[in-house]
Amino acid sequence: MSETVAFWQEVSQQANRDRRTAKRVPLAFPINVCGMDETGHFFSEHTTTHDISEQGCRFHLRKRPHEGEALAIRLMARDELPHPSNRALLFEVRWVLPEGDGWLVGTYCLQPRNLWNMTFPEIQ
Repeated sequence: MSETVAFWQEVSQQANRDRRTAKRVPLAFPINVCGMDETGHFFSEHTTTHDISEQGCRFHLRKRPHEGEALAIRLMARDELPHPSNRALLFEVRWVLPEGDGWLVGTYCLQPRNLWNMTFPEIQ
């Protein structure tokens, strides 16, 4: 019986462990997101990141993208013009959750380039 309890405690700890290889940083960067929504229509939307990591980011959209779909994300300057040092990168939609008047979206970068032009702290 105690082996079963120990097994489930270990499984629970593994399930709740953060599997990210890079630390999330709560920074709000203005971005433009382009892709296909759940109805198959193209959209382009200005939004702001909730947090970022070396490999991805999380943000809110009014349009709902499909999980597994690619989105083009471009860093914008504060005046909502494209940031001069960056072009759009492709990100995969990893998850989508309802939030307020839209959707909270978690993405993973598909290209080996750091969109944010910064160094991230290591996970300990």
